Amino acid sequence: MFPFGHAGPAIAAARRAGADPRLAALFALGPDLVDKPLSVLIPALASGNTRGVAHTALAAVVLGGALVAARRRPRGAAFLWGCWAAHLLLDRMWLGRGPDIFFWPLRGALPPMEREGFIESHLDFWYLGGEAAGLLFVGIFLWRERLFDRVRLAALLRTGRAP
Repeated sequence: MFPFGHAGPAIAAARRAGADPRLAALFALGPDLVDKPLSVLIPALASGNTRGVAHTALAAVVLGGALVAARRRPRGAAFLWGCWAAHLLLDRMWLGRGPDIFFWPLRGALPPMEREGFIESHLDFWYLGGEAAGLLFVGIFLWRERLFDRVRLAALLRTGRAP
């Protein structure tokens, strides 16, 4: 899944739940925001794969514990954890080498990226449809919150709420 495919549904869910859409988008993109730089900075850890330690069940459990410990409202912690977990579902971690990554380190080292058919697999209905749907969610959010107004957009970016 691409960025809008992860962030769009999280922003829509945040609007419906009355949560901060900035945090929802950040946590929805979280596994990629961690693993993509790690694959460049520490390629030996990631085995050249852009899905690594942040795409694991271990990371989800550690994050869940940290959110519960850091946040006063369990509902807010559960929502943010759900944004992170939804990323793993949208990435369909049960396909291909996904289970080997998801259950790391129980199933051994992180597997190398599947290079064969990589581009074709990202040009299918799931990825492109998900990206289009996410872009639609973001567009609806921008429209409903009237974020084309620079003052409203600045307030949302600063506070997490549009005036």
